[in-house]
Amino acid sequence: MLSHHFPIEEGDLFESGKPRLLFARELFLNGEDPNLEGLLKYYRGWRDLTEYGVIQEQTWEGSERKLKTIAVKCAKRGNDVYQSRVRTRFKPIENFKKGIEFFSIDNFNPMVSVVFVTLTWRGTGSVSESWENSGIAFNRWITNLRKKYGSLSYVRAWEATERGYAHVHLMIVFHEARFQGFMLPNEKGDLIWRIAEKAEFERSWPYFVDVRAPRTYGAVVRYIRKRVYYGTDRDGCSDAGDLTLSLMWLFRKRSFAISRDLIEQLADLIVSLHNSKAQETLNGSILDQKWVWIGVYTAGELGIEGSPWSVKLEVCPEPKNSELHKWGGRSFPILRR
Repeated sequence: MLSHHFPIEEGDLFESGKPRLLFARELFLNGEDPNLEGLLKYYRGWRDLTEYGVIQEQTWEGSERKLKTIAVKCAKRGNDVYQSRVRTRFKPIENFKKGIEFFSIDNFNPMVSVVFVTLTWRGTGSVSESWENSGIAFNRWITNLRKKYGSLSYVRAWEATERGYAHVHLMIVFHEARFQGFMLPNEKGDLIWRIAEKAEFERSWPYFVDVRAPRTYGAVVRYIRKRVYYGTDRDGCSDAGDLTLSLMWLFRKRSFAISRDLIEQLADLIVSLHNSKAQETLNGSILDQKWVWIGVYTAGELGIEGSPWSVKLEVCPEPKNSELHKWGGRSFPILRR
């Protein structure tokens, strides 16, 4: 039985002493808003526990058997493997012609097709409701924009407020619609461009909506990039970044999303601005090959030092699943030698 007392003590055991999302959801989604301090501690314990997925290559060539067992480091939100995957996915957006200017700094009333939007919950309702309903609310909001203005593409990133509420930042590229921009200095005296049609963006969102007309591509991408990489830059680790990642983990949210045709639409905008399962071996015999999943293990259980991304194991660990595997008309257990 899980304890709901906070803060979480090191002696609390969840699954063989290992923190797991299933138990985090039972522990923190108990009808009340999650205890953020406790969640951060639990999440960091899970993230910093280095674990490996172990797979075994089993090859039969005639009567000859060959085995190769490999441990591959698991990607966990916030660790180095996750960071690499996020950076790889975001690179096309980050590196796409950073010097694009959507309009001149001297143009106080530009017609724009790119907007930067922030949707917030304003701290109303519960933290859990904001995350549980965010996907449905966002899909309804973006669908209404499409109905009003036609096709659009976007890049979107989630973020948690200091109190834990979900909100979203996104850059939207409208394929056909254009909006009337106007310049309005903010309280710091910085030049900010907004759009006259803001009310249309507020119609289907029950909370606060901020809409800007970004003047340069680089500025808006840098802002979204910071949110996408929140908590993955270990040198710049902060409670804010880890809180965002821990809540996305708890509520099973993707850190960011990119429309498939976003780069294509940006490229078009620039133009407009400028006017078989078996393999045959060399000797002709058939190579009967299969990869078998063994299970997930900590680095300590496998005797792995440091934090390499992959390791060839000399001995296969005791499988987590003892069921027999059927392959090629034969039934056999996972082979440990």
